[in-house]
Formats: sequence, C-alpha cells, structure tokens
Amino acid sequence: MSIDWEKYTLGDLCRFKYGQMPLKSDLCDDGYPVFSGYNIVGHAKTYHYEEPEIIVVARGVGGTGDVKMSPPKCFLTNLSIVAKVISIKVDKLFLYYRLAGPKLWELRTGSAQAQITIDRLQRYELRIPPSPPNVKSPPSSQPTTTSSKTTKSASRHWKKWLNCFIPSGL
Repeated sequence: MSIDWEKYTLGDLCRFKYGQMPLKSDLCDDGYPVFSGYNIVGHAKTYHYEEPEIIVVARGVGGTGDVKMSPPKCFLTNLSIVAKVISIKVDKLFLYYRLAGPKLWELRTGSAQAQITIDRLQRYELRIPPSPPNVKSPPSSQPTTTSSKTTKSASRHWKKWLNCFIPSGL
C-alpha cells in the first residue's frame, strides 16, 4: 500500500517568531535558561515558552540553519527563530526530526554573515505523511496547560503510526 505524502509550506504548519536580545535587567545568576540556539548562555528572570519548541538558528558563524529543540521554560535570544507548530496536520516531534540535519542550510543568505529570515522559512516546502486517523495533537493556539498524559498519548499514537513507514531492521 502506497501513501502519498502531502505538500505544505512551513508557514502552513508553524507560526514563527524571532527570539529577543536579553536586557541586563532580564539576566540573573540563577533562573530560567537563556538559549541562543547554540547553547545555554546564561539565566533570566522570565521565559518565553513553557514547552520545548523547534528552534532554527537564524544567525551566526557555524550553525545558521541548524534545527534544535529548545529547553523547556527558556528565554530565547535573537540568534534564533522559534517555529511553533499551529497545525494538527503534523506532530511537533515528527516535524523536528523531519527538519533536522542540513535541510534548512539552503535557506541561508548573507555574504558577511549567514542568516535565515522568517520569510524564507514560511515559504520552505516539505512533504509530510497524511495525519493518522483519529489522532489529533492539540493545536499550539490552545493554552499550554495540556497535560503531559495527553501529549504522551498522542506521541505514542504518532510513533506507532510512523512505524508503518519505517522499513523493518532500521
């Protein structure tokens, strides 16, 4: 049985937002991690996202275009762009693995220093399998109070469904 993967743009699946440069008044000795997209570079009094989110490194010398998963409850710096999943057509963890690796490096522009813009990310096309029947991930527009039990259950269903596409022995 052959299943046709559906074509989308990342803009169909995600909402994008640049991180922000922390002010001195935002920083503290012990608090929430400040994540640059490369690593944790300090601590802040506040955070931007409750749950881990897909991050695209948007600027920098060595990793522009890298896709990472942020730590939970982190302050995201302006070196990165968050790709917050807003569609029930794709699972966040599946999309992370679908984008991981050098796949977004082709979106880099800039001569002195590589960069990636939200506009280029929104227009990036990819194919994903159709959603498994009767499995819905909670849309990101809902409050982030979704129980971990619900999230784990949805992830289990997605993983089980995805195993249908993975040849045995891998």
